[in-house]
Amino acid sequence: MGGGDTTSTSTSKTAPSGTYIGAAAQGDYAKFTVNNNQVTYEFTGYWATQWCGGTCSGTADLEAYNNGQTFWKVLQNGQKVADMLLANNLGLAAIKEGSNIALIIGLQHSADPTQTSVVGNYIYLELKTTGLILADLTVNNDGTFTYYDLTSNTSGSGCWALDTQNKVIQAKLGISNCSSYNPSNDGVDVRVYVKPGTNRKAIVVDYADGSGFGIGLEKVAVASEFDNTKTYNIEYFSYDVTNNSPELGTSKLEYKNNQWQYVWQGGGNTYCAVVQFDQDCNGNNYPGLTCATVGNYDSNTGNCDATGSTNKVHVFYDPTDKYYFAISKDNTGNYYIDIGVIVSTQ
Repeated sequence: MGGGDTTSTSTSKTAPSGTYIGAAAQGDYAKFTVNNNQVTYEFTGYWATQWCGGTCSGTADLEAYNNGQTFWKVLQNGQKVADMLLANNLGLAAIKEGSNIALIIGLQHSADPTQTSVVGNYIYLELKTTGLILADLTVNNDGTFTYYDLTSNTSGSGCWALDTQNKVIQAKLGISNCSSYNPSNDGVDVRVYVKPGTNRKAIVVDYADGSGFGIGLEKVAVASEFDNTKTYNIEYFSYDVTNNSPELGTSKLEYKNNQWQYVWQGGGNTYCAVVQFDQDCNGNNYPGLTCATVGNYDSNTGNCDATGSTNKVHVFYDPTDKYYFAISKDNTGNYYIDIGVIVSTQ
């Protein structure tokens, strides 16, 4: 998936305030705060050390696009340097840092995590320097965790501890004495921000060595939360990771011809995918995971035909916070991150 029609007109609106915690796509811990149409950001880790000698930080102005409260221009000295999405407890921006662009993804921070609130079973997508990985993470209340890579069928385990200052889990693979795990002494392989939710928790994963990041949800079924008599109108942010190119667009999720289908516009064309909730792209039942199979759109009937298609993308829908996200790779090798929010139903 990926690619859309960019909107260009701006209006005077006020951005929703809040602090978002997550990761830069390059694999750094990130945090940004929106207040009075300004965004203050910082990210630390491997790439911040390379680019800024420690912590990359800055402040930019926000100006709304004309399609509502979802999309914003990021301005520095009056010049647009990035696009930003802010909606439904989710924030995403492509921030220019010198000659580099850092894609920052965060979940709005609403409550400090506790030792018990972060416990759970999660499924998430990793975009790493080695490729795209679908992973399963279980965080146990005894300080242990297990990890399963569904892409390569490999697994691992280790220990975690709560970093109360930065509001994240710090975890280390390959160690077993979790009662004495000290991140300062033993090291950190991965940081996980867990956002509590009404029906499911969401997570952002940051790899401490700068090798990538992940985003996912608690493994809770979603199909029953969608009403097949309604059409869900969506505004989305599509980011071409390979070429540092963000685009904005509109799409819809609808039930038609006895199937859920996702339809979007791009380059004057209409594209579609058949959506199967609570299922992986191998046809297995998997609560909380969605498979979208790209098909051919019939403009006369409005139907999407994905018969025989092997172009499949794993997608995460959160019906409560009304957003979705996907990470995919096209046939030219470009990676895309697509994040959309449901703005209305009909």
